[in-house]
Amino acid sequence: MLALIPAGLDQSLRIKLPVLRADLTALGLDETAIEALPTCQALPRIDSRAAALGVSYVLEGATLGGQILRRRVAEQLGLDACSGAAFLNVYGELTGRRWKDFLQYLDDRNLGETQTLEVTSAAKATFTHFEHWLDSQKVLL
Repeated sequence: MLALIPAGLDQSLRIKLPVLRADLTALGLDETAIEALPTCQALPRIDSRAAALGVSYVLEGATLGGQILRRRVAEQLGLDACSGAAFLNVYGELTGRRWKDFLQYLDDRNLGETQTLEVTSAAKATFTHFEHWLDSQKVLL
């Protein structure tokens, strides 16, 4: 899988799972409860660098969208980065910059038509997989 990460795309900047786990702990879940949470098993196939870019597009876009959720969670639930909502602001002040850098990275790839279609297809598949999983968990209204 690591071989499919496009050159120059620093994944070390995009590791988010430890922050999510810390949020769940802050919200009162222990390791056993965290491990018992449902996970999305049906994920899109990532079999090329273009597909990896499509999935990354969705994940990075969701991180940007987390800024809207962060504000709502703070207003409605009183949660912040110290009380269980750090994941929604995982990049902090760098959120906008990292999104722009990612878009620039995509633009700099000078993808051909076939690769662009592959990126787009993987992004759409990622959205669809997550939407179906969230719907199956009764998360979406």
